Amino acid sequence: MKQPRQNSRDKGGRGERAAAKEFNSWWGTDFARTPSSGGFATQRFRDDWNAAGDLVTPDKNFPFCVECKWVEGWALEQLLKNDSCLVFSWWRQALGECPEDKLPLLVFKKNNHPFYCMVEAKYFPFQSTLNKQNVRYYTLPLSEATTKTTDMTVHIMLLEDFFKTIPLKWVERKDTLTSLRAIRKPRNPTNA
Repeated sequence: MKQPRQNSRDKGGRGERAAAKEFNSWWGTDFARTPSSGGFATQRFRDDWNAAGDLVTPDKNFPFCVECKWVEGWALEQLLKNDSCLVFSWWRQALGECPEDKLPLLVFKKNNHPFYCMVEAKYFPFQSTLNKQNVRYYTLPLSEATTKTTDMTVHIMLLEDFFKTIPLKWVERKDTLTSLRAIRKPRNPTNA
């Protein structure tokens, strides 16, 4: 029997809650879905909960702006074939919504598949670590036409491998975050 069609908004919310649980386990602090726009009525809420992207946390040291997607209609091989893949539009959204003091992190999945993630490669130069730990990943150069901002290279891997491979102590180090944020160029030259 055919399954009834699922409301995409409900599915997206479930995906965000599932991703929040994954980040809770990895980072060791509370994460939640970003409340609807009415939840951002006060600057204090935005400041207290480090609000940017689809997941929020009160931890001011969390360096990422996380964009989450649970959507059908894409395949990993599309990343290699064309610039119109849904994943690229989500990456553009992640770049556009990411504050300058954060690093964009796209988390995405579809039914019966695990979470994948996409990060800008220059912030995570861990290819030797990935290779030593036998982690499978894509490294893709993206053109300005694809990103709508600038040429860049991204890594795509399973989210669980990202959590296992990226050293938490490295991510938490203030000097590392400061240097990463210093080399991150503003995405919109008119705001520079």
